[in-house]
This record gives sequence, C-alpha cells and structure tokens, in this order.
Amino acid sequence: MIELRSFNESDIDPIAIYANNVNVTRYMASRMPYPYTKQDAIWWVESGNKEQGLNYAIDLGGKCVGVVGVRFGELELQYSAVSSIDRRNTLSLTQKMECRKWLIDHE
Repeated sequence: MIELRSFNESDIDPIAIYANNVNVTRYMASRMPYPYTKQDAIWWVESGNKEQGLNYAIDLGGKCVGVVGVRFGELELQYSAVSSIDRRNTLSLTQKMECRKWLIDHE
C-alpha cells in the first residue's frame, strides 16, 4: 500500500540513489542538483524538505520510493519516484493524497 509520510533517516540512501538519475532530475525544478549526492539527500531529509513547502516521502511497503511536494506561492506540485514502479498510477494516487492531506491540515 502506498502512503505519504514524513521523512526519516532510512530515506537517505534511497533518495540519493533515485534522485541521482538524469531521467528524474530533468523534469524537476532547476534547484534540484545533478548529480545528486548522498550529502544532498542528507540535507533534504534533515532540513530541506521542511524549508520548501509541504513535502512527503512516498512509502511503498515500508520503503521510500519517491517524494511528493507542493510549493506555495509558485503553485508547483513536484513528484519523483524510482523508475521500477508504475509512475502514472502512483502519481495520480499521490496527487490525490497530497491534496487531501493539505486540506485536512489546513481546515
């Protein structure tokens, strides 16, 4: 089952691996570095995700398989995930979850 959750230390390695892929970063905002290093992932998990809108880990079976987030002021929804999962269906589901979570948190 897919769920959105806060980031934790165990997400660092998976994020560093899948984010260091030109097929992921070429569709992301220019502020996402490439190559993406483990230091970048450490920064993201420890503080960066809290500084840039609402961001959540996409969890599938207890493992971080992607990131979804929304930035206010820029009306930007960003999403990235490992290529081994069905991105189209996951994106649709995570967008719905993100919107629902935001609405609940901001009632």
